[in-house]
Amino acid sequence: MLFVRRALLAVLILGMPASPALAAGKMIKIASGSEKIDAYLAEPTREPTGNLVVVHEWWGLNDWVKRTADRFAAQGFRVLAPDLYRGKVATNSELAHELMRGLPEERAAADVQAAAAYLRPSSSGPTLRNAVIGFCMGGRIALVASLENSPFEATVVCYGAPVLSPTRLSRMRGPLLGIYGELDQGIPPDQVKKFGSLARGAQKNARMIEYPGVGHAFLNDTNKGYDAITAHKAWTDIDAFLAHNLAKPSY
Repeated sequence: MLFVRRALLAVLILGMPASPALAAGKMIKIASGSEKIDAYLAEPTREPTGNLVVVHEWWGLNDWVKRTADRFAAQGFRVLAPDLYRGKVATNSELAHELMRGLPEERAAADVQAAAAYLRPSSSGPTLRNAVIGFCMGGRIALVASLENSPFEATVVCYGAPVLSPTRLSRMRGPLLGIYGELDQGIPPDQVKKFGSLARGAQKNARMIEYPGVGHAFLNDTNKGYDAITAHKAWTDIDAFLAHNLAKPSY
């Protein structure tokens, strides 16, 4: 009975499909530079309305990331989550910190752009728009991948460390949505405000949302900082942003 209640809560809060068969993904290989890396691909069961790259937290490409990819696929997006850690997944914060510190940011951003290229090859002509969403460490990498030769028409940063260079922010294509917790000890409100102000000063359509009463990683239902009610509000904001900005074809 407890399992059933938790499953129903996941459907209500996260908007996940009641049956995994609605949008169950699979592991594939994609090209990233001279390498072949693993990635999790989730396809919608109907005509897709957009492409979305999902960038994992410092834990790695774990089950939560795959569930999140499935969730977005159930909404009609083609979703790809690249494995930035090359097969390693952390189950404790010590290993997660070690893996994150050993990850070259430039290589990780290139992996994210490679995922976008898989979803929308440069030779394909007019096709679906690309967006990227990243969480925690992945939020920072999603942002960085959107600043240099960006393949993305929209960017969502979920409690990721901001880039505070107006010059770099000016290179972003499309709008930016920042999702942050007011009580986040690593990225305090004044830094979030500065991030939004600099992005808007660079003539970018940037919206920063700070949710009261929550800290870091409040969207992840496997983390101790998870807040179901606030997570529901944030997922609703994220869903609306992506639906609006992926509605038109890209040329």
